[in-house]
Amino acid sequence: MRCARCWEMLRSIQSGARNILLQKTSRISRGERRKQVKRFYQITHDEQSRTVDIDIYGNITPYPYVDEGTGEQHGVSSKGLKAEIDAVQADTINVYINSNGGDVAEAIAICSALSRNPAKVHTYCDGFACSAASVIFCAGDQRTMGKLGLLMIHNCSVYNWGPMNADALRKMADDADKINQASITMYKAVTGMSEEEIQKLMDAETWMTAEEAVKYGFATDIADDDDGDEGASQSAMAAIHQRILEAPAETLLEARISAIDAKMDNLLSALAESKPVNKGTATMAQNAKRVFAAIAKEE
Repeated sequence: MRCARCWEMLRSIQSGARNILLQKTSRISRGERRKQVKRFYQITHDEQSRTVDIDIYGNITPYPYVDEGTGEQHGVSSKGLKAEIDAVQADTINVYINSNGGDVAEAIAICSALSRNPAKVHTYCDGFACSAASVIFCAGDQRTMGKLGLLMIHNCSVYNWGPMNADALRKMADDADKINQASITMYKAVTGMSEEEIQKLMDAETWMTAEEAVKYGFATDIADDDDGDEGASQSAMAAIHQRILEAPAETLLEARISAIDAKMDNLLSALAESKPVNKGTATMAQNAKRVFAAIAKEE
């Protein structure tokens, strides 16, 4: 395994894999590929019906991150979404939500962007609309719960990043109450409930079924199975189907090529240092060759 012929064979495998990747990605750079990142929110325009669909599937955070393996962005931030909402020119904005919540400041900013747009806003709870996501759900002029959807409201949480005295802790609690007030104001506007009633629900960290969300006034209606895309399951399936259709072809291939590269680099490093190549490493090389052969068949 330490002969020159072996060295050249492995270099050929590694080079060939990289060449296939370049062909699949139309020879675009890594930086350009990152600009094509799949976000965990999607915006779809239908110019004929003058509607815009926004899918918010993921946590609401000021720090969304990109999975290098899949090229997909996890998390939804107000900074990324606001500019696109502000640019929307449509009669109706449909917002489909499946989120465990996140940063309430980000949720409030998204609500403000939706409120500023003159279009009618129709929010849908496809799965979960929890915590900060429930605030976005309440931004809808019409608020539709999926039959299996769940809404959850509670008090905000704050984090102590270091030593604090009693005065600082009391101030932190007072600040948390004021942050809660922003959510209470939104909930009160759509439900007509008193602040005391809403606070009790938040204190109890209340989960609501679709029926309960309508009963309390958080939702205006429940999706009907005959409503087509308005049904929770139909909307979820449509979102999944759309994401599959739009997934960049190079994503999976790049991950597979990267795995080959890592294995080849380890083996070549061992050869370069004149270290013995054990049986496991030799098997690894053979497995890499088989993966490369499978990729080559896709050409």
